[in-house]
Amino acid sequence: MTDKAFKVKKGLAVGDTVMTVDGTSGDIVTQGDITLGGNDIKSNGGATAITLSGTDVSVAGDLTVTGNDIKSSTATAITLSGTDVAVAGDLTVNGNDIRGLGGATAITISNADVSVAGDLTVTGNDIKSSTAIALTLSGADVAVAGDLTVTGNDIKSSGGTTAIRRRWWCNWKFRWFNKFRCWFKFFNYRC
Repeated sequence: MTDKAFKVKKGLAVGDTVMTVDGTSGDIVTQGDITLGGNDIKSNGGATAITLSGTDVSVAGDLTVTGNDIKSSTATAITLSGTDVAVAGDLTVNGNDIRGLGGATAITISNADVSVAGDLTVTGNDIKSSTAIALTLSGADVAVAGDLTVTGNDIKSSGGTTAIRRRWWCNWKFRWFNKFRCWFKFFNYRC
């Protein structure tokens, strides 16, 4: 019986309810488990399509999800629609980087901090604090809703030279000048 094939022409029933082989379509229906001693499921061309290892499964080619959902043990985690992907829960990036199409890192995550490698475009034109809009963008202009604090005390021009510098004595001199002006107006009966 070397190189002889086992053929089923009209169907085979083993124990009537345990396993059935359809002789026309080749479909097999079994009531029990299927165990693969070789751990591989092959396509009709003989190439290994699926490899089993314990409870792990490796797919050699593309995996197509026609139902469009990938589920966890309790709920739908990922939904596919064409080339779009919707994640139902939180997305954790273990490598801390999100890359662009060319492979360059666009966004780096470090705990609650985010670094953007390239330009950041705000299409809504507003940058918000935790409670309110802090900056509003309009073309090349920026409107600051609240106070602007310059910790370096200098505002520089595009050439890098200091355009505005705050000195403590400037504020002091300005206050005394205002007092002097008010006294001058008072003695001239205009204050």
